[in-house]
Amino acid sequence: MNLFGGAAKFVDFTNSKGESFQVFDKGTIWGENENKAKVRFNRPFAINIANNIVGGTVTSNLNNATAGTEITLSNVPSIGYELVCYKINENIINDKFIMPEEDVTINAIFNAINYSINIGQIVNGTVTANVQSATMGTEVTLSNIPSNGYNFINYVVTDSNGNNISVVNGKFIMPVSSVNISASFERDPYSTPLTLEAMEAGAVVKFENESGKSVTYRVNGGTPQIIEDEDYENITLANVGDKVEFYGDVSSYTTGSRDDPEESHILCSKDCYVYGNIMSLIKSVGFENETTLTGKYTFRELFSGNTHIKNKTGYELLLPATTLAWRSYYRMFKGCTGLTSTPILPATTLTEQCYFFMFSGCTNLNKVTCLATDISASSCTMNWLEGVATNGTFTKAANMSSWTTGANGIPSGWTVQDYQG
Repeated sequence: MNLFGGAAKFVDFTNSKGESFQVFDKGTIWGENENKAKVRFNRPFAINIANNIVGGTVTSNLNNATAGTEITLSNVPSIGYELVCYKINENIINDKFIMPEEDVTINAIFNAINYSINIGQIVNGTVTANVQSATMGTEVTLSNIPSNGYNFINYVVTDSNGNNISVVNGKFIMPVSSVNISASFERDPYSTPLTLEAMEAGAVVKFENESGKSVTYRVNGGTPQIIEDEDYENITLANVGDKVEFYGDVSSYTTGSRDDPEESHILCSKDCYVYGNIMSLIKSVGFENETTLTGKYTFRELFSGNTHIKNKTGYELLLPATTLAWRSYYRMFKGCTGLTSTPILPATTLTEQCYFFMFSGCTNLNKVTCLATDISASSCTMNWLEGVATNGTFTKAANMSSWTTGANGIPSGWTVQDYQG
């Protein structure tokens, strides 16, 4: 059979009368049969796949086909891509089309997949990402804002299968998957202002202000309230767990003369936890970095006689000053029978009467940490631990060997150990 064809064209023929005519052969091929007669055959057309497809590959079940044949296409997206559409002039339904009377070239559009970035429920802070979704390989930047009194620890980023994604300097590379983001925050005792928290509903915290300046307080993080100098405020904590925070910008909380002082006091009508950084009374903003006391009698008798304040497990009361002023903590906690442990006292050099009767009468006190190495100042530890618990633990600086035994030093019968911090 002698077939001929190629591109669509007009073919010349002559009829029995010798008259010439033309036939357009777009969908057929003309040839001769076994009897040498010219006949028309269905012509196959080429199915071409474009060679510049990005993001995936496309194949056809046939390389060529005659007009009217149903053609089936398949696609394999590259990792991180998905098919958007085929590009061909024919109507495609479910990856199939009917072959026309011409060659076809098939192209396709693949788009990079935008995977979702899901931020879970975050406790004690907030986390944000610079984008809400991203394609594979995109660098994503995370940011965080700790809640008041907390520090950021780390991010945890996992893919849809629960695999951990590395986070470096708050950045990670988007995998071939959506991601889930969580974060950990820990309470920063140094950034927590002086706080009293109700252990019983209806506890009233009374702040008598004799500081010479106003003092600010907030209940449960609410609107700041002012306690003027030479005034007091009864602050009701209606529910268990309600909190009051105190702030000030005052060098001392005692006014008047040495022989006739007027002292600020914090009293409670019912049991309350006490914790946070006492330096929030010295500097309302940036108190977490304050370590120096400058005012005489700074916190003299501040909690003296308050039998309702108690230590809260995991929440430290901080007296972080390493530089003390004259009589800084004079009788500060005298008679506070609810306390069982002291704050860490980091000052290495004590000043005259700085710890004078500081914890005297704290009958349940059984844990003291004091890092002083120079206690030579006059009466600096006089009766500071008078009347505390019979048995307890005293933690001292490792290189300190000058402590005496008794109310002016380490209580008799207590276990002594070196500080390991």
